[in-house]
Amino acid sequence: MNLLYIFNKEIINKNLIMNYLQILSNDNFLKQKIKCYNITNVLYILLNLGINWFALTFYMRKNCMYLICMFVFQLTNAQNAKLIINNNAFISIRNGANLIIDNGSADAIQVMGTGGNIVSEGEANKLSWSIGTNTGVYAVPFSNQAGEKIPIIFEILSSGTGSGKIDFSTYGGSDWDNNNFRPSDVSHMLDIETGSVNNSAFVIDRFWIIEADNYTNLPTSNMSFTYLESEISGAGNTINEGNLKAQRFNSVGGSWGDMLPEGIVDINSNTVNDIMVSPANFFRSWTLVDYSHPLPVQLLKFKINCQSDGRLISWETASESNNNFFTIEKSFNGQHYSFFKKVNGAGNSSTINFYSITDQEQNSGLVYYRLSQTDFDGTTKIIANKTSNCQNEDAVDFNAWAYQSEEGLVVTITLPRGEPVNMVLYDGIGKLIYQSDHLLTDGNNKIIIPVNQLSTSIYLLKIKTEAGFGISLKNFIKKDF
Repeated sequence: MNLLYIFNKEIINKNLIMNYLQILSNDNFLKQKIKCYNITNVLYILLNLGINWFALTFYMRKNCMYLICMFVFQLTNAQNAKLIINNNAFISIRNGANLIIDNGSADAIQVMGTGGNIVSEGEANKLSWSIGTNTGVYAVPFSNQAGEKIPIIFEILSSGTGSGKIDFSTYGGSDWDNNNFRPSDVSHMLDIETGSVNNSAFVIDRFWIIEADNYTNLPTSNMSFTYLESEISGAGNTINEGNLKAQRFNSVGGSWGDMLPEGIVDINSNTVNDIMVSPANFFRSWTLVDYSHPLPVQLLKFKINCQSDGRLISWETASESNNNFFTIEKSFNGQHYSFFKKVNGAGNSSTINFYSITDQEQNSGLVYYRLSQTDFDGTTKIIANKTSNCQNEDAVDFNAWAYQSEEGLVVTITLPRGEPVNMVLYDGIGKLIYQSDHLLTDGNNKIIIPVNQLSTSIYLLKIKTEAGFGISLKNFIKKDF
């Protein structure tokens, strides 16, 4: 016997509901009268069809139109089964249930007649499809509770590896502010211009969750989302429908904008198509955004490192849109900045770009640097600020001390980062006695200088890092220690 079981806590009456289901088997159509019992909040539907049934077709009427799932809806022998929903029937997933499709074939879910509806409308109300290493076009016939169809088309172009599954869910919000219903892994809905303003007015009032699990290597995919007009034109939104593209949230980096908006909108079919997703960009939470106001393209890094020939100024961008050039400005008081250097941008790019310049002016004390970006239309905005105090910062972090032992002169050097170090030992009249180079790691480093054959006297040890910072140590060395 095959058991299709649905745990239901929402229906509290115990009325007997009668309906007919038509079951499609390998050989013929069988008609069975099925009793939908609602006893102690557990609804059992028993399908006594034997072990070779191939597909399940719902012809639902009246009270059995909605199947309300709370925990697990799983088809027995599902690796060979297909779920076929006919004539606009509904499967409604609620309260964190999983609708498990254990058949990895792309046609394991089918709709017939006037179509079918799977209602998620919650982040945790998931359809889990055990796709594995298969490829093909996977269609999930999502609808909202009103029966408006919003399917996801998920085409796997290059298969993943491992016994993977993809979890699908989607849900809309009650107002324009996506911060009020953003997915659990999304930390913000900020704009690109300032990185501090809520950008929800330019974002559709819906999220899609597409989460890969149990893959060793993720698949390469092409996706299509269907949206509702009401979720664009709701009060508070200012979306140009013709500008819609898809963006996903990088939950590792906390960023929307390390991947540029993707896809091609078709306003006649209310779809955004050709959303190309590489394995590196396969994150779970997606939405549609007016790409004239994309969610933020964040600067990955802006660093200043002290070196022997000056200050190395470097930065990285995850993506660039309409970027003409960068400008570096410099100040000694943090208020009045002067132009230092212009660096050409990458224009439009969705890959990581690296930039660096060197300020060779040997300024002591605190120096302020400001990084700004200018579009091709002349719009300029400041995107980062940084201070540098090479004299003080590295002198504090770079420490060394020495003492004589039976092994020789034991030198301990503490560095904030690994780098080459040069060591020179002079006698009392400035004569070079010993010199050596060492590649040291961050933290404590121990070096022994052979000095036991030296005459008893005071010696000067000079230690210099590759960045150009040094320490001088005077040591009394005794012959025959």
